[in-house]
Amino acid sequence: DVDLATTYLYAAPTLDLLAPDYDQPIPDVPTLGDNSFRQSQTGAYLQGQFDVADRLILSLNGRYDWATNEATNNLAEAPAPVEQDDEAFTWRAGAIVKLPYGVAPYASYAESFLPQIGLGPEGAPFSPETGRQYEVGVKVQPPAWNGFFTVALFDLARRDFLQYDPVSFAQIQTGEVSSRGVEVEAVASLLGGLDLTGSMTLLDVEITESAIEAEHGNRPTQIPETTASLWANYALQRGPLAGLGVGGGVRYLGSTFGDAANTLETPSVTLADVAAFYSFGRFRFQLNVQNVLDEEYVAAAYDRSTTLVTLGARRHASAGLSVRF
Repeated sequence: DVDLATTYLYAAPTLDLLAPDYDQPIPDVPTLGDNSFRQSQTGAYLQGQFDVADRLILSLNGRYDWATNEATNNLAEAPAPVEQDDEAFTWRAGAIVKLPYGVAPYASYAESFLPQIGLGPEGAPFSPETGRQYEVGVKVQPPAWNGFFTVALFDLARRDFLQYDPVSFAQIQTGEVSSRGVEVEAVASLLGGLDLTGSMTLLDVEITESAIEAEHGNRPTQIPETTASLWANYALQRGPLAGLGVGGGVRYLGSTFGDAANTLETPSVTLADVAAFYSFGRFRFQLNVQNVLDEEYVAAAYDRSTTLVTLGARRHASAGLSVRF
C-alpha cells in the first residue's frame, strides 16, 4: 500500500532577501491532491544460459506478470477505489562471442513491463510502462593489460512513461519516446597505483507518439544529449603511508530542455570533483568534494506561467568510513 499525503500548491508572497518580512499574511493554501494507492504484482519467469563450443554464450529469459492497481481519490464527494488489472509477457535474449585477444562482441534484445502508481487526468490509474531495447556492442580486455574497453550501440523505446507536467505539476503519460545512442567506457589500472576511468554517452532522444501533435520529434524534458566523465585515482603503494591516495575528475552535463516544445533550454556545464582516501586493513576512510570550483549553474528549468529554475548544488563535501567483511 502507498498512501500519499495531502499536497498543496500556492504562490507564496515575495520575500526580500535583504530585508525579509516573515510576518506576511498567507491565506489558506488550496489542496492540490489527496490520493491513496494499493499495488500488487506477481511474476513467474524462466531463465537459461548455454555455452556453445567454449566460444559462444547464449542466454534466454521469459517472464509473465500479473499486476493490480487500486487508487482512491480522497477529495471526491464519495471516495471509492478504482481498480485496474494488467498482465504481460516479456522476454529477453542475448549472445556473446569470446574471440582471441580478449575481444567479445555481443548482441541482445529485451522487453520491459512496469506498473505505475498514480491517477491520470480522467481519474483512472496509469497504464503500465512498456519498453523494448536492441543493443549491440563489443567488450575488449587485452591479455596482460589491467583494463578494459566497452562500446555499445542501443535503440530503446518507452511507451506510456510518466513525466511531470510543468503547468499543473501533476504526472502525465507520454505516448512513446525513442532513444538511440552510443556508450563508450574505458577503465585502466596503470603501474604505480594510478587508476583511470572514462565514459561518454551520446543520445538521440525524441517523442515519437504524443497526444500533443506539436511535441512529435522533440526531445523530452530534462534529458541531455551528451554526458561524459573522466576520473583518476592515485594511491601510494609502499612505505608508511601506503593506502593513502587522492583522486580528481570532471563531469560534463549537456544542455536540456525545460518544455516539450523545446523552446526553454538549460545550458551545458562542466564540473570538477576531488577526493582523498586512506585504506588500512579492512577499513577505508574517504573525503569527497563535489563541484570543487563552486560553479553556479542551472540544473533544470521549467516553463509554467513563468520560468522556474532549479539551481545546481554548489560546492559540498562528504566523508565516509567503510569496512570490508
